Amino acid sequence: MARTRLPKGGAATLQELCRHGELTRRELQGLLEVSGPTVTRVVAHLDELGLLEAEVVGDGALGRPAATIRLSESGLAAIVVSLTAPGTVVALASMSGTVTESLSVDVTAEVPYEAAVERISEAVTTLLGRARGRFRALAGVGISFGGAASFGEGRLTMPSGFPQWHGRALAADIQQLVGLPTFIDNQPVGYIRALRWFDPQGLEDRYLCFADYGIAGCSSAGMPRPDRGVSTGGFGHLGGRVSGTEQCWCGLYDCLNTRASLRALRAWGARRDLVTPDAHIPEIVSALEADPEGREALEAAAGELVTATLDACRVLGLPGYLLGGALFDTSAVAREAATKAVEVNRRIATGSFLPTGWSNRGPFLSASAIVADGMALSGRIETLNPRV
Repeated sequence: MARTRLPKGGAATLQELCRHGELTRRELQGLLEVSGPTVTRVVAHLDELGLLEAEVVGDGALGRPAATIRLSESGLAAIVVSLTAPGTVVALASMSGTVTESLSVDVTAEVPYEAAVERISEAVTTLLGRARGRFRALAGVGISFGGAASFGEGRLTMPSGFPQWHGRALAADIQQLVGLPTFIDNQPVGYIRALRWFDPQGLEDRYLCFADYGIAGCSSAGMPRPDRGVSTGGFGHLGGRVSGTEQCWCGLYDCLNTRASLRALRAWGARRDLVTPDAHIPEIVSALEADPEGREALEAAAGELVTATLDACRVLGLPGYLLGGALFDTSAVAREAATKAVEVNRRIATGSFLPTGWSNRGPFLSASAIVADGMALSGRIETLNPRV
């Protein structure tokens, strides 16, 4: 394994191919706003590294054959980690974010930090060995963290659902054990990064409301550079007070997290004996949707989240927003309520849900985009198999 520098413009070229699937050289030239010879040089270098493949599809300019360029299925990959309080999965994914193999790892918020680092690193090392026979190169390791994290510092920050891990340099500690460049970011910010890497409309300025066990929100407009950190925690604590009924782990009372998150809905259901205090997402949603008051609670949570997101759009001057996370992915009741609220408020801002198909792939797309931005920042990849 050797560290190899990408050509200038190489990361941007890979990003456009991730977003659009396949492109001609002329299309790449227009998207990248560079000269034809520059595109030819970059494509040739990436092809030499084994990251691209081309197919002649017809006549181009001046009657010359035209070729579409796309990412090679055996070219660039990444090892991606979805790390949340309920559990952890480590996977091997192609540059387009498609998972080829995954391993469940016994790491939750209750696991001691040192043991968690060791277990994740063992899984990464296992998948690194398997990647050698499938891919030409690796971008590195990307961690999509279900809590507060700093991409620039590579460490966990407060607040989060991992109270014993606060301040730890998780990315650096894993990198030291596995020998691969490792990057970490908050999961919702990873979704914004994923929109910019995998969605053709991903460069549009939109606000993302992410509703899971916790609530987070961030704006794509806040990410003009891969290395720029974006705070997401403040959104979930909107409306917080120094005293009240329900206390959040941030220390405030009655903030958005205590009213509209799946953690809050689970606590609400547990007090009414609808679910157990440790119920998982499918159980929470199923129990609440089967109960009239539970359905009202889901509808109220969805409506409140849309209202808070619209307020964020007003403050930031954004014309549109996206709704995502397990609440909207798993609850038809919450999704329907949100859809109605989106329609009623369409004159304020245009709302929609995260792209279809992201429900299951989302955490891995988030992690793939985190490592892709890390690769773009460093300008390097890890070569596994030289082209024969």
